[in-house]
Amino acid sequence: MSATLPLSSASKPRPKTSRRSNSPTLIGIQFHPLPTSPLTLISEQSVGSSFRSPITQPIRSETSSRSEAGKSSPSVIPKRHQIGPSKRSVWPRGLPLENVGEIGHEEFYTEVFGGKQFIQQGISNGLPDVDSVFYFTRKSSLEAFDIRFDEHTPKVALPQGMMVPVNSFNTIYHSSAFWGLMLPVSVSTMASDVLRGYWGQRLLWEIGGYVVVYPPTVHRYDRIEGYPFSEEKDLHVNVGRLIKFLVSWRSNKHRLFEKVLELSFAMAEEGFWSDKDLKFTAAWLQDLLAVGYQQPRLMSLELDRPRASIGHGDRKEFVPQKLPSVHLGVEETGTVNYEIANLIRWRKNFGNVVLIMFCNGPVERTALEWRLLYGRIFKTVIIFSGAKNPDLAVEEGQWEQLYKHLPKIFDRYTGAEGFLFLQDDTILNYWNLLQADRSKLWIANKVSKSWTTVSTNGNSDWFSKQADMVKKVVSMMQAHFQVNYKESIMDSQSIAIYSSEVFYIPRRFVADFVELVNLVGGLEIHQKVAIPMFFVSMDSPQNFDPVLSSMIYKQKPPTNNSSTLYSAQATAVHPWNVSSEQDFIKLIRIMAEGDPLLMELV
Repeated sequence: MSATLPLSSASKPRPKTSRRSNSPTLIGIQFHPLPTSPLTLISEQSVGSSFRSPITQPIRSETSSRSEAGKSSPSVIPKRHQIGPSKRSVWPRGLPLENVGEIGHEEFYTEVFGGKQFIQQGISNGLPDVDSVFYFTRKSSLEAFDIRFDEHTPKVALPQGMMVPVNSFNTIYHSSAFWGLMLPVSVSTMASDVLRGYWGQRLLWEIGGYVVVYPPTVHRYDRIEGYPFSEEKDLHVNVGRLIKFLVSWRSNKHRLFEKVLELSFAMAEEGFWSDKDLKFTAAWLQDLLAVGYQQPRLMSLELDRPRASIGHGDRKEFVPQKLPSVHLGVEETGTVNYEIANLIRWRKNFGNVVLIMFCNGPVERTALEWRLLYGRIFKTVIIFSGAKNPDLAVEEGQWEQLYKHLPKIFDRYTGAEGFLFLQDDTILNYWNLLQADRSKLWIANKVSKSWTTVSTNGNSDWFSKQADMVKKVVSMMQAHFQVNYKESIMDSQSIAIYSSEVFYIPRRFVADFVELVNLVGGLEIHQKVAIPMFFVSMDSPQNFDPVLSSMIYKQKPPTNNSSTLYSAQATAVHPWNVSSEQDFIKLIRIMAEGDPLLMELV
């Protein structure tokens, strides 16, 4: 993980601090919803005594440009700083699932003076605050988690532009952040404190404050009483979009509470919470003022300012201990660094490519799993199904004419390098796509069982009707589209049929694709007919990248997804049925031949 922005703070000598007691320390906040008495901060001396000691911050290499930083994820997992590579697969509740696979190692840190860590988040040993996806997929139902973190880890401050999930476990809010104690009430219970944490972090930047992640000071026992996923639905659907929104949000207001209300209003407008939370925020701020609370002074925002580079002499290195634990998923061997390097390389290649999936199977059982699998590699995963499911961010689209929905996805991600389409009955071995040219069209036109040319003579009325509509669209095409099409489909009584399991459209062909979709208009040309017509019209097949030619394609699925069909050397495998969590676990285990880090997901 690399920080989204470079840091300007120089390293300072570390003063001696009081020795931390061996017993766990419970820290928290006591406050009154209706403030009839002053707010009281409760903390143990062993934690509070380090409030002004130096704190580490992760830094990027000076060679990293601001444009590269802008492409980095603004959310991070400080637990990885605390635990080292042996438990790097542990992620906190509130981390976007698409960021779970973004593994990076902060080789160096710099130091900043204490005194500005207005929110302190402590790690918990035993059962850390993980989400239900982690809880229910990393152990059997009768096992209890007992994960330990490095208690000697330096404290980590998050710079402006970088966020971390902040929950209500083992957390201190200092007086300068008392305004951030308000819990939204319109979202699900397991989302409330995390949404508050992201909202509060963004506003901390306006007063020059930090969120600081501390080593473990408590032990939380796993009672083997997991909470249902439905209580987290507001997290998994919205949190990724929320983080991007908060990092880009700006305000011209001149007092902190005015900015608090402005951001709260904007979040209600964007649908992150409701008007009820906006009214609640206003009432909370009024109560604070009524008891004499002084608004913290605004500081100039550092997000938009050029930052000074940090010299090698200012760097501090820290290597966390490797502590024994179950549920690691990957054994500590010399291959781990190689596997992480591969994941980073895949993400670098496809991190700006949008994956669009169509699910025939039950999305309530598979949508999150698909995002967990492919979200590690691609910019984002858009899922379509025959029925809309807002709770899982699944969009509605009928398979027969799904291509008509693609232009709106292109408009939504104008900065994407390309768009890769995949059906859920086809498995993508992304590690074999690195050599493909992402500026060319990809389609399996050389896979004979997937792509065929059919004569309308002697065939059913369906083919004749489809051919008539194709002729009508071709007659309306611009001249260069017509030339390309007629060079590929020379027989006017034939049409190309492509089963459309997988194809790729680079950015430079997006405008052509949209133009051709618009020519179809209200005509009911089937997806299997429209996609090959579009592709041979946009470019000559000899210019298509042949990367999908090595896919394994069978027309009939083997019994129970026989492993004899799968090959890690193929670019894709069809068909493969995934309709349950058990199917997904089996798939992950077999795909781990090409990506061993996948074993961390099961």
